[in-house]
Amino acid sequence: MNDMADYKFDAQVKRTENRPLAKGTLTHKQAMFVLIALLIGSFCLVLLLNRLTIALSFAALFLAFLYPFTKRVTYGAQAVLGITFSFGILMAWTAATGELSVTPFLILMANLFWACGYDTIYAMMDRQDDMKIGVKSTAVFFGSKSNQAVGIFFALVIFFLVLVGWKAEMGKGYYLGLIIVAGVFLYQTVLLRAGLTEDRLFSFFKGHVFVGGVILTGIILNDYWGG
Repeated sequence: MNDMADYKFDAQVKRTENRPLAKGTLTHKQAMFVLIALLIGSFCLVLLLNRLTIALSFAALFLAFLYPFTKRVTYGAQAVLGITFSFGILMAWTAATGELSVTPFLILMANLFWACGYDTIYAMMDRQDDMKIGVKSTAVFFGSKSNQAVGIFFALVIFFLVLVGWKAEMGKGYYLGLIIVAGVFLYQTVLLRAGLTEDRLFSFFKGHVFVGGVILTGIILNDYWGG
């Protein structure tokens, strides 16, 4: 859906000009067929879950369709993206427990600001092209102060993950993971001040796979190194 909505913009941005819809190697009819097939498959899967999770899936679908158009009207599209991604957290929680509580919303807030941080780094690669074609992003809004904004986003990630740890009574393994993640966040924030190349920015963006892995490892270690 994002590529269908943005194909004209993608064709004008160096990094995305070779995407199938932007390049014309994939038709909109073909893309619509794939979209419908994926939606049907997803809906069949969610029907196996409880009613609350099914209801949340419709809100998630609405946000997924809304996101591509927000970058036309607001500089906060990264926040919408973060909320969209984070609905998977609420759905996983309700699928497992049948109800909502404070904890999944704390995780949602951490994931929201994490998405704002790494997607601002991602948007920094396209900032010049986006300014020319009128696409809005946090990288365009914050400009030369984007590294400071990213630093604030990352600090809020750690803040909410600490609250999650306190709420869930996590132990040393979890907090060790957060310390490592905080170090990665600080490293990236400091180096962003230097005006990095697109390749370097993309490597920073991809580095957040490692961040997720460290958090997951900390959660697993918590079972063996709690207290």
